[in-house]
Amino acid sequence: MEEDEKQAAIDRVLERMRKKLERDLKIGPQRYDEIERQAQEIGEELKRTIEEEVTRECGDGYVGNHTVCPCGGRSRFRGRYRKQLISRSGCHVISRAYYYCTSCRKGYFPIDDVLGVTNFECTAGVQALSARFCTYLPFRTAASELEIVCGIKLSATTVARHALSAGNALSEEWAHREDLVNTRKAPRSGYRPHHLQMSMDGAMIFVDGEWREAKLGCCYETGDSGVINASYYATLRNSAVFGRKVRVLAHYSGLDRCSHTSVVADGARWIWQETGKYFPHSTQVLDFYHACEHLWQMANTRYGDGTSQAREWMKTQKEHLLDDKVDVVIKEVKAWKPRIAAKREHSVNSSNTL
Repeated sequence: MEEDEKQAAIDRVLERMRKKLERDLKIGPQRYDEIERQAQEIGEELKRTIEEEVTRECGDGYVGNHTVCPCGGRSRFRGRYRKQLISRSGCHVISRAYYYCTSCRKGYFPIDDVLGVTNFECTAGVQALSARFCTYLPFRTAASELEIVCGIKLSATTVARHALSAGNALSEEWAHREDLVNTRKAPRSGYRPHHLQMSMDGAMIFVDGEWREAKLGCCYETGDSGVINASYYATLRNSAVFGRKVRVLAHYSGLDRCSHTSVVADGARWIWQETGKYFPHSTQVLDFYHACEHLWQMANTRYGDGTSQAREWMKTQKEHLLDDKVDVVIKEVKAWKPRIAAKREHSVNSSNTL
């Protein structure tokens, strides 16, 4: 019987699409943008048709005049109610059987659990998509771009609600993970990196009418093709909170199964403080850009600002750094023994920084 119902649904979809193609498909010489437009339109119609057919086969959740409530009590059928649901293929209206339990005094729609429908008027896919747009754009702009790019028309308020809901869910998930790590109940990581690399940094962003520092962390491995298995965390909270979160990020990136770790950063004091707290045995690496800044200062102090000797010396040191010959650079820095006190102090500072 199930196969017969499936075949009947397929036949209905094919018949509906056959009529659509007979009516709207144009054959013959035409611009490619017109070919693209009609292909997109027909494809969207196919998606809507499949969603409607499969949803119809799921029913409306009616299981009789009485049923067992999730609380264990007895619930009674009170009627059917229509709900508008926005999916990535458009707006749909579904019918849902409503039951009310006199024991817990709560009503519910059984079909919601089957379909995974929430109180939002959008599917989980649309909620995730609109929240993703909000990670790049302000709410109003995100709503506008969502309509232009995906054909999904939502208000800025709805888009903001999706983003805030996703943010709250992520916050709860991270709090749970942090608790597991702190109590040593976190599961073993699925990764086993040979060398786990981490990076932390801060960037100023304009949020709610003011400039604030967003702190960002990344854990990753490197392979023949470059960076692999990268995971990220970002927050507007202080460095102490951020450090704990990066510790959690590192655990789930394979820290528990890796003995060789390093932290690459710009040398900010707060970064090395958090590194010392949670990754005391890691190698601390000053990033290439900031290492070159210090080396340029030394080159200009040693040979004179903007001189050809300073440029040539820096070219050599950059090549050493890119060839992973840091020890050679450090020896070169330490080899300079200036007689002038200010220059000598600068040489020592450069050596310590590197």
